[in-house]
Amino acid sequence: MIQALNWIFLGGKLRILSISATAGNSSATLSPGSGKRWIILYGRIELSTSADTGDRYIFVEIDDGSNSLLKLPRNSGAITASQTKSLEIAPYGFCLNTGNQAPSVGHVGLALPLIIEGSMRLKVSISGGFAGDSFTGKFVVLEVPV
Repeated sequence: MIQALNWIFLGGKLRILSISATAGNSSATLSPGSGKRWIILYGRIELSTSADTGDRYIFVEIDDGSNSLLKLPRNSGAITASQTKSLEIAPYGFCLNTGNQAPSVGHVGLALPLIIEGSMRLKVSISGGFAGDSFTGKFVVLEVPV
């Protein structure tokens, strides 16, 4: 017997959220705000490093403004001086580091989408980052009213 898997559309709207160029020694946060819920489907953070010597790592976490609630289980892997590399967050089965995706250095596979609402935040930070480094990002979310 074959059973169909039914997906229920929650009546929200698909949004693309952007993190504009942010210095590597700073963090960037995205938050849905009051009365909204984001179902985070996938995203990508790209870091361009300066000539400063040292390893940098891209980290993504969910917090409530003061307490860390979840740190995604994998960082980007080391990104050294004068490189541009990325961390991608997508459902399991998404393949990286093949063909024309060689610049990517990390992938976090999600078994289920991440859900945040209200004052909860999606926070991106660079461990070991320098002021001369710069990162940007894009996340695709389904935004639904609470």
